[in-house]
Amino acid sequence: MFSNQKLKIVRYKQIATKQDCFNVLSDDVTAVYAWFRDLTLSEADLASEEMFVDTITQWLEDPLPLSEIQEADISLFYKLGVTIKSEKLREKKDISLRQYAEQENIRKEIGQILEIATFLQVPLYIGKTSNRLASRIWEHVNRDTDLWNRLEKVGLSLQDCLLVYLPISNLDDIESDLTPLVQVVEDIITKLSRPGFVRRSG
Repeated sequence: MFSNQKLKIVRYKQIATKQDCFNVLSDDVTAVYAWFRDLTLSEADLASEEMFVDTITQWLEDPLPLSEIQEADISLFYKLGVTIKSEKLREKKDISLRQYAEQENIRKEIGQILEIATFLQVPLYIGKTSNRLASRIWEHVNRDTDLWNRLEKVGLSLQDCLLVYLPISNLDDIESDLTPLVQVVEDIITKLSRPGFVRRSG
């Protein structure tokens, strides 16, 4: 995927239990982390021409919001909201996809492209943690935070997400009068990427 050795990518199934979470992640790590909707096709999808096309078609025809649904009252009787619009492939491209899907090597190539495209999306959520990475991530997985519930409201689940984290140097004891580096980095990344399920920045 990416060659940056600092960037760590973890699939939900690797941290689905507390024991696995604390085995895969460490609690002595200061890091900025992000949750992305996973666009990785399963082995079953890649092995079956029909499942391959069906999964991609479903993603296109039933798109999931990458942010919380925003609504506002504009009068006593009306509420204004924003919803995501489905966007199918045009007929010629749909026919082409189905023909390409007949070839296993092309299914695998498209699968690799979609896996990389996971990180071309806006992240769902960005957070930070100081010396308690495993504990913080487990709070999300174990529903001890409201992130899981907020994702569920729009049809998403952490089970369908990838976790990415970047260890950050802990300089608190060196420059105690400055804002911790992890907070500065998180704020920069959040403001640049504008994740859909972050309610406040900084």
